[in-house]
Amino acid sequence: MCLPRSTPSSRTCIRRIRPKTQAELEWRAHELSLHAAIEKAALAKNSRDKRYSQQRRLNRVALQQTLGVLSEQAGAIGKVRSSDDLFAVVYAAREPIT
Repeated sequence: MCLPRSTPSSRTCIRRIRPKTQAELEWRAHELSLHAAIEKAALAKNSRDKRYSQQRRLNRVALQQTLGVLSEQAGAIGKVRSSDDLFAVVYAAREPIT
C-alpha cells in the first residue's frame, strides 16, 4: 500500500506499484465467470497466471484443497454483496487445510 504523504518512498510507490495494482483490479473486474474468479483466488494466481509472491510458501495441495472448499460455496459466494458478506461465507466454510 502506498503512503499518502509525499516522501521518496511514497513517490516511488505511486510511480511503480499503483499502475500494477490498478491493472490487477481492472483484470479482476472483467473476470469471465464466478468459477474462474474463485479458481484464480483459491490458487492465488494473478493476471499473468503466476502465484502471488506472498503466497508462494503455500503448497499446491493446500491451494487445491482451498479451491475445493470455495467451489462448494460458489452459490453463496455469488450472492454476496459486500466484502464483509464474502468474508463471512469463506470463514464459515473453512476447513483444516494441510
